[in-house]
Amino acid sequence: MRTIAVVNQKGGCGKTTVSINLASALAELGKKTLLVDMDPQSHCAVGLAVPEDQIEQSIYDVLISNSRNEPIKITEILWQISDHLELAPSSIDLSAFEQQMSGIAERECCLKHILEEVSGDYDYVIIDCPPAVGLLTFSALRAATDVIVPVETGYFALHGLSKQLETLS
Repeated sequence: MRTIAVVNQKGGCGKTTVSINLASALAELGKKTLLVDMDPQSHCAVGLAVPEDQIEQSIYDVLISNSRNEPIKITEILWQISDHLELAPSSIDLSAFEQQMSGIAERECCLKHILEEVSGDYDYVIIDCPPAVGLLTFSALRAATDVIVPVETGYFALHGLSKQLETLS
C-alpha cells in the first residue's frame, strides 16, 4: 500500500483539489483507494458531495478513541464514494486534536497505526493535510510513504516550498 500525504503549510495552494483528483483518478484506474481528510475544514467531504450533516463520526473519532484504548476502527467511519474510492471524513473537532493528545506517547504515530490495520485493503491511501505544521501534519507524514507538495509558481509560494522542504527534512 502506498500512502501519499498531500502537504503544504500554505493554505489555498490546491492540497484538497490534488487529493480529491488524485484519489478519484486512481479509483478510476481500478486501484482500491482511501482518501483520509486530516484538515479540520472538511473540504474533501464537500468536494465529493458527502452531506456534512450526515457525517456522524470522523477520522478525529478514530484517532482519539485509539489513544483512549476504546478503539473505533477506521472502517466504521468510511463513506463509499465509488466502487474503488472510500473517504475517511474530517470534522472541526480535529482542531482540538493536538491539545487533546498532549502527553500521549508516540502521538505522531497514531494515524500510521490505524492505517496499518487496513494496509491489505487498499492499493493507495491519499492524505489531505491541513495548512499548518502541527501534529495532524506530522501524523500524516509519519504514515506516508510518499509526499506531494502542491505549489503555485510565484515567489512567495516557492519561498514557502523551501520552508516546507526544511520541515520534511
